[in-house]
Amino acid sequence: MKKAKYRFLKLTSLLVMTPFWFGGCAPTERLTKEELEAMVPKAVSRADTEKLFIVDCLLPPEVRQLGQKTIFLSPRLPIKTSELECRIRGGEYVAYDRANYETATKVWQAQAEQGDPEAQTYMGQIYEKGLGTDPDYVFAAQWYRRAAEQGYSRAQINLGYLYEQGLGVETNVVTAMNWYRKASGLPDELEFVSSAEIAAQEQELEELREEVSRLQQEAESLKQQLNKTGRKLSTARKESANLQNEIEESRRRIEMLEEEGVSPEREADLQRLQRELERKTANVEKQSLMIARLEQEAEGYRVKLNEVSTAQAQILRGPTIEIFEPPFSAMRRIPTVRLRSPIKRKEIVGRVLAPAGLEAFNVNNRSIDVTADGLFRVLLDIVEPETTVKLVAIDKKGRQAALDFVVVTEPSRPAPPTIAGINFGTYHALIIGNNQYRHLPRLETAINDATKTERILREKYGFETTLLLNADRHSVLLAFHQLRQRLGEQDNLLIYYAGHGDLDRINDSGYWLPVDAAPDDPVNWISNLAITELINALPAKHVMIIADSCYSGTMSRAALPRVDVTTRKNLRDKWLKLMAKSRSRTVLTSGGIQPVLDLDLAGGEHSVFAHAFLAALDANDDILQGYNLYTKVAEQVSRRAAHLGITQTPEYAPIKHAGHETGQFFFVPAG
Repeated sequence: MKKAKYRFLKLTSLLVMTPFWFGGCAPTERLTKEELEAMVPKAVSRADTEKLFIVDCLLPPEVRQLGQKTIFLSPRLPIKTSELECRIRGGEYVAYDRANYETATKVWQAQAEQGDPEAQTYMGQIYEKGLGTDPDYVFAAQWYRRAAEQGYSRAQINLGYLYEQGLGVETNVVTAMNWYRKASGLPDELEFVSSAEIAAQEQELEELREEVSRLQQEAESLKQQLNKTGRKLSTARKESANLQNEIEESRRRIEMLEEEGVSPEREADLQRLQRELERKTANVEKQSLMIARLEQEAEGYRVKLNEVSTAQAQILRGPTIEIFEPPFSAMRRIPTVRLRSPIKRKEIVGRVLAPAGLEAFNVNNRSIDVTADGLFRVLLDIVEPETTVKLVAIDKKGRQAALDFVVVTEPSRPAPPTIAGINFGTYHALIIGNNQYRHLPRLETAINDATKTERILREKYGFETTLLLNADRHSVLLAFHQLRQRLGEQDNLLIYYAGHGDLDRINDSGYWLPVDAAPDDPVNWISNLAITELINALPAKHVMIIADSCYSGTMSRAALPRVDVTTRKNLRDKWLKLMAKSRSRTVLTSGGIQPVLDLDLAGGEHSVFAHAFLAALDANDDILQGYNLYTKVAEQVSRRAAHLGITQTPEYAPIKHAGHETGQFFFVPAG
């Protein structure tokens, strides 16, 4: 069996750069996109790599003239752009990773106070990030609200997230959902299924698990103390019993001496026996006090242990059942899933959570296996016009959870034509696969994963692809720079990264590690914060990252709208049009913050994650939304990883502070 390799590296230091300001004295006129492209070089030397990072840039004012005499300056314009472009345009900025409250607000505050919603949103992000100090969520919420009330969807998403998490405002999932719905523009008849409640449940469950673990440790300590006290008590009782026997023997001998008469010799023995009797009697009294104290101590431990056991029983709540696919409204009394009549089988995907341990899980009285993370997948045979589905979970304490819904088949209709009126735009992909690291352990499958991803995206989905194999830091940043120049506002971009990476747990920031990265020298690392800024600055409408590495440190858990493939055609078309026109920035990671397998130990040329990802793309023949891709991949990865004896659970969410506006990334097969 091959030795397992993992895509991670323990980071030991932080990326440090020297801050500096660059300002232009001469006024600069506003440039068109074409004029700017002519000025900004597409190729940038390695010496200028740092200039490709995104900065908060404050452009100098325009000089304008009215008539022959009047000259005035227009307000300075804040923008997010590369350091290179900011320099060319004579702007003022600070190095991207050294920004703080003072330098960042200097760029955006004036325009924000004039009511510009984009600037107000950036002000909210500055306070939420806590640049150079602790985050100020109260001020973040205030700025987001000013922009959100103007209908700015990015601010509405960010404000909803604060309500969802209770940051700077009181926790209110309903208010969060309302802001998410406003941002998405979804009409009332369309479902809006959120990860908000699931995230809250998972957070609560994790807190309960920690409390249970603490109580278990306390119970174990109490048991040890009770056992120790019990041993002392047993010893004390034995010693007391022995002393009682010795006292009785001393009394019997004294009585015998007194009956025989007292001679001078016997008088000395009698006095000695009486002193010994007094000493033993005193010891018995001491032992009795010790026994009483130990019994009281033991009873106290028993009471505390009972209290801990009661607390554990109360904390370990009963099981819960969540359904990922198909989505339906939890507000309905009996949820209903509608299918077209030719559909004979329907796949149900969900999760069972059982804090006390899962004893059994049944779907329509049939036992179903679940993964270590509680994920399950079951195919239902649809034989009746209305089929009731009954799910029952039983935990190890005998408590049950039940969930019922109805699957309804509708009359067959002709296959709908290609969606009309939706311009999905042009699709681009930047695909990075790194095996041959110069200073880090070599990976086995990253290049295979990247190469096959490039081929299926190009051949089946019509992507224009850029493939980088064994890419160093300069190559990655230059590729982002060229994408900024090439992409338009109607384009879609998928970024696939397979290589080393990890999360710095000190500052909650992750890194991608190009092939020239070294374990103790951060100069060639690329932080997730920098990647987020690069993505935010891209003009593309939809951007999705597929990271077979760690990227979860900068993700939010904001809600994601989704729709079932069996939704009525007119509603599905309406939903697709709404999502296709709204900006999106999402990420699908292979395993959260944990190390992830580079090689499937059962054999094969791909990682566990890449195998599931490629299989999902290859099997698809419809318009595939990002969330549905996630559900297909997550179940397979979790199940396969569990079979290999590890825990690996993919994650999917909007990228925080990257300009997400509730849209979705769609994979549309060519033709």
